[in-house]
Amino acid sequence: VVGYMSGDIKLSHPIGQLLIPVLQGHRSARMTPMCIDTHELGLSRSPQSFQDTLRKHCVGGYVHMRGHSAAEAAQLINELGVHVLVNLNGWAGEDRLDVFTHRPAPLQINALGYAGTSCCTFIDSLLSDAVSTPPELRRQYSEALLLLPPSHHVLPHKKLYGESQATPPYPRELLGLPPPQQDL
Repeated sequence: VVGYMSGDIKLSHPIGQLLIPVLQGHRSARMTPMCIDTHELGLSRSPQSFQDTLRKHCVGGYVHMRGHSAAEAAQLINELGVHVLVNLNGWAGEDRLDVFTHRPAPLQINALGYAGTSCCTFIDSLLSDAVSTPPELRRQYSEALLLLPPSHHVLPHKKLYGESQATPPYPRELLGLPPPQQDL
């Protein structure tokens, strides 16, 4: 079981939007995704269509972890059989790094929410990319780097935009941007 833990699992937050394609990417029966929501209101902050989509792709279950101490949350995560626990918040927002200090899963990873080092010995790896996390700075990170090409953000571009997007949604001039540079 791969547990994705965040206080930002909602439609109106990038984590919620980025999580759906990640969950859809789980194809192996050996890696069952579970969502662990640490926000007080849980999914009630999102429309029913988002809730249904999330629950459909979170085949390992959706756990609304409200009111648990760090030790209680860690025990529950361990009892749920989570082997890989992914922190989607980093140091931001509704982070629950206090739960990770109890080492509820054998492998603990930071991903999506923060591409910098956590400086925490209880976080094993950082899932990122070579632009957000330059490999030449590897020694500056407390975690092992798991760098994805070309980006650590999994987006459903083809579904949203088709094979190609001929024109940007807004002309560059309208946004006060210079014209694109031409290759020489």
